Amino acid sequence: MKKISKIRLSLLISLLIFVFFGIFIICSSLWIANNYDNVTMNEILFHLYLPTSGVDSYFIKSFSLGAIFPSIVLFIIAIFVFFRIHIFISIVLSISICVFCVSLLNYEFGLFKFINIKSSSFIEDNYQKIDLENFKNKYKDLENKRNLILILLESMETTYSTKNLQNANNINAKNSDPNINSTPLKMANLNITSFGELIPNLSNLAVANINFSNTSGFGGIVQSANTDFTIAAIVGYMCGIPLNFDIRHKIFKSFKEDYFLNSATCISDILHTLNYNNLMLMGSSKYFTSKDKFFNSHHINVKDLFYYKEAKLVQKENYNIDFGWGFEDSKLFEFAKDELKTLSKQKEPFALYLLTTDTHFPTGFIDDKCKIKFNLNSNNYTDRENKAYQNAIACSDIIVSDFIAWLKKQDFYENTTIIVLGDHLTMKVGMVDNIKNRFIYNAFINPEFSKKLDKKLLKNRKLNHFDVTTLILDSLGYETRRFALGINPLYDKTLMEIYGESEFSELITHKSSFYDSLWEVNP
Repeated sequence: MKKISKIRLSLLISLLIFVFFGIFIICSSLWIANNYDNVTMNEILFHLYLPTSGVDSYFIKSFSLGAIFPSIVLFIIAIFVFFRIHIFISIVLSISICVFCVSLLNYEFGLFKFINIKSSSFIEDNYQKIDLENFKNKYKDLENKRNLILILLESMETTYSTKNLQNANNINAKNSDPNINSTPLKMANLNITSFGELIPNLSNLAVANINFSNTSGFGGIVQSANTDFTIAAIVGYMCGIPLNFDIRHKIFKSFKEDYFLNSATCISDILHTLNYNNLMLMGSSKYFTSKDKFFNSHHINVKDLFYYKEAKLVQKENYNIDFGWGFEDSKLFEFAKDELKTLSKQKEPFALYLLTTDTHFPTGFIDDKCKIKFNLNSNNYTDRENKAYQNAIACSDIIVSDFIAWLKKQDFYENTTIIVLGDHLTMKVGMVDNIKNRFIYNAFINPEFSKKLDKKLLKNRKLNHFDVTTLILDSLGYETRRFALGINPLYDKTLMEIYGESEFSELITHKSSFYDSLWEVNP
């Protein structure tokens, strides 16, 4: 009898360990689904595997209350229940929890699709490598190489503009049945928002300069697979490839060393061969998701939150305690002005990259320099949170456009290409849920493309991050028709236009030995 009791105890302990992990995964999955929009298994595993240093304290508190605490409570209840019911029922309950856990992971994050990712040669077949030596020889004697200022705006999408709404309405009106008596606004169930215009300055800036658009007017670029969070977007724009991450592969067992896509050729590598000074400024932590390793692997010097704190240029009170991603963007742009005054006096050309944080969900950061557009007085927490985020976006619109206005007054402006890009679509759940088609903001200011610009090539196009990679180089006067998975839309159809959005997004996630080789250390 004693032996049976020990067996039963051992079995119960094993089941409870199994149940605890099941409960924790379920609670964590529900927390992610309630706080993040359109998250994939690729993104979850990537963030779990990499350093989280610098993560906003809001998310730590929220995860603790929304996932860890409920898991502990439910586990205590499970212990109480399992020791009072028949062992067979305990086994059935454990299996049920397991089945529900797997089903939830599949429903919310596409677990089965992730596990069963196909293998193909699509990336290898379409990857266009740029030979650094040839590129250097072609342009090394070029006088007055153009400078680059690349501004990556956190979660900036065209959905925040009523100009985008008008474009959607006009397109829908043209395609609608003339016999139907309905207003364009009601017909165009594409970009209807309750908050109206949030980015008037950025919208006008894009329209007044060069804007690649999915519509016949102001619009944006498409977010394809594995470009939907900041480091993935940086890789997409800089290297022309998605951030596919498979921890099952041997390549990633040593990923925590100091390299990141080391064998991939990126824009900064190309500019480095032409003696550009590559500098990244960011108000957040460079260590979060190993951005520091990416910058180090691709010839980019970086100054981040910890650099400025160590230099005593920012103090803890300089950023909102409820928004702990870093210091405010207005200060980041002041630092950028100081850097530009130095960089512009040097003999070598410069490439300055800026990464903003004020518009990071869930609430964003509202700078003291901005007036509150939306009243936060509400008894509904979600409504207050949404309005705070909308205020942060509207504030960012002012701060960014003021910085660009300053740039236009500088002596170096004439020989500088300025590119403003959203990094990805917002992840905030409930912000734009009623909108079917969403696109990422882009504006090319003072570019010098290698080809005479035909405005017809800018509109009604399907571009993604990789195609922008070609445009960044081409806007500096370096003719780039293809680069990595990107195709310059000024010269040809993009791969997304050839294959379609959904098929293209699937093809770039396929397993590829060629893609895996890009992670290997380049001696």
